[in-house]
Amino acid sequence: MIAGNLGSSQRLEFTVVGASVNVASRLEGLTRRYPQHPILISAALQALLPGELEVEPLGAHFLKGWPEPLEVLALQGLRGPESNVQPG
Repeated sequence: MIAGNLGSSQRLEFTVVGASVNVASRLEGLTRRYPQHPILISAALQALLPGELEVEPLGAHFLKGWPEPLEVLALQGLRGPESNVQPG
């Protein structure tokens, strides 16, 4: 991902670009198919936080602009004795 001012000397705009931005946008759009799950994540994100997230697998989905199906999970909450955080 690249974040910052992009453009020319006549017009600068703060923006983000990259594959991770595209995937995040597609996951946000997928929430319309799963209104009971307001926060969707990829299996890649879950792998970065092993044992810290309560998730419900939603299967592999083809996302526009992505070459292979992506494993999608619904975030249910955070694990841990002190964590009562619920999404949404």
